[in-house]
Amino acid sequence: MCKKHVRFLHSFLALKKTRPICVAAIAVFVCMLLCACANNVDSMIEDYNGHFVVEVEDTFNVQNENFNPKYMLLSEYGVHYTTTLCLSAPSGGVGYEWKVTLVEAADEEAIVGEEIILGNSRFLTIYLRDSNVRRWAQYTLTLTVLGANNTEFVDTAELNVY
Repeated sequence: MCKKHVRFLHSFLALKKTRPICVAAIAVFVCMLLCACANNVDSMIEDYNGHFVVEVEDTFNVQNENFNPKYMLLSEYGVHYTTTLCLSAPSGGVGYEWKVTLVEAADEEAIVGEEIILGNSRFLTIYLRDSNVRRWAQYTLTLTVLGANNTEFVDTAELNVY
């Protein structure tokens, strides 16, 4: 036999000795891979998000004993007349009323003190261009929420339409 064949036989025999170790290592690797994939995608996402998502108590509810009506609205809203005004009231109310009262307007025909009822649901979504709200005017936005036992919660904000 030539030297090439002898080297090949030696390497093949050496491989034969390590073959059971390689097969065992591959089997362990495959088992680990299958165990790691026992979670489905949803459970992995939930596990990941669980580190960041925190469940909070619903404090924006009129039935909550710590509820403070002065936080229902911001103190001021400035909106362009071509936009949509979207606001939400606290949950737990029996009735809701959104209205604006004209305080000051550039339009001479405007009636100061004029009230416009915008809606009576928990959510206010109004396209200002199609509403009776005037451009270049200042309004007082009033939210009234009727709670349990006829308790009324009222908050106001300045609404500037430009």
